[in-house]
Parts: sequence; C-alpha cells; structure tokens
Amino acid sequence: MSQHSFSEIVKKVGPYTMQDVEESCFGDSDDAVFDDILDKRGETSICQWINDAMIGWDDGLQTYYIQGPITRIHEDAEDVGGSDMPTWWFGRRGREIHNPLMMQAILSLVFDKPIELNDDIVRTLLEEREHGINNIYEDNQSEKQRVMSLFKEADRQWATLSSKDIRDEYIDGAYVEVACNLIPGTRLVKPSSDTADS
Repeated sequence: MSQHSFSEIVKKVGPYTMQDVEESCFGDSDDAVFDDILDKRGETSICQWINDAMIGWDDGLQTYYIQGPITRIHEDAEDVGGSDMPTWWFGRRGREIHNPLMMQAILSLVFDKPIELNDDIVRTLLEEREHGINNIYEDNQSEKQRVMSLFKEADRQWATLSSKDIRDEYIDGAYVEVACNLIPGTRLVKPSSDTADS
C-alpha cells in the first residue's frame, strides 16, 4: 500500500500550478482565491485537500484510491462519538481505478476543473502497481501476467478517455466501478491540461 499527498500528486489545478495554490492557501498573501475552489458538493476546498487528502495504490484491492479530506460523520444524539471518514473515497472496490489517468479524470470531475498530475509521481504510481502485483502473484507467474495484461489494456483504453465520459453518478456515489459508468456512445478523448474551464 502506498500513500501520497494531494500536493505531491497534482501538478496543476486549471491554469494554476500547485505552488501557486499552496502559496495562496498557506502563504502570507491576502489572496484567498483558492479557498473558493470547492469540490463538486461544495463541502471541501482545494486547501483542505492539500492538507488532508491521500492518494495511492492498494495492493489488497489492486486499485488506486483517492481519499478526500477527513470529516466527522454520524455525530448525533444516538451516535455521540461519530466517526472520521473521508469526504470523498474512490477505490473502495477491487480493481476500481486502474491507472493514474483514471485518477486524473476523477479529480477533474470532483473539482470541475482540469487537473494535471505530476509526471514523476505518475511513474512512481505505475511502479507501485507493478510491484504490488508482482508481490501478490509471486508464486503464480501465469496469473501475474494475466492480471498485468488486464491493467496494461486498461492503460491503453484510458489513454483516450476524458472526465467528460464518466457518469455523474460515479462521482456522486464516490465508489462505483468506473467501467460501469462510462456514458455509452461517447467519443473518448484524452484529458488535456490546457482544456478551458467549464
């Protein structure tokens, strides 16, 4: 299992670099523009994601995961203690998120802005996936090859996908298999960092 911070993974949010975003969120500047960049539900800001969100690879589920900022839920008269849960949680099912391009598309939808990932971390994430699969299937070479070929095929398919091709229900549900939530008949286009904001 690997774990990376949001600011490690993300290179740009719309036209802004992660450095711009971090300086606005945590610097001495009075410019609080990024406090206004909220997730699709209007619950968490990009600044909260930088503080709390985690992204990585889960060996057991063989999926990447995205966990948004932590919040206290179920805090009421009957459940006084409540519990801490991510506000957003993708990658809760086996093989749900196959590669970093899927993560990029999901994050672009969560923030309704183009998200560009850090190339070096993308390579690290792909290495973590391969290392995880090698460990799981170290005693079964044929199964290891079969599973890796499934992921490599997903990589090829997702090289042409866009966040526009994922159903809103996937984002709203925050953990439904992506493959079941593609809009049928859409032309699939690779996400672009210079896409204009919606």
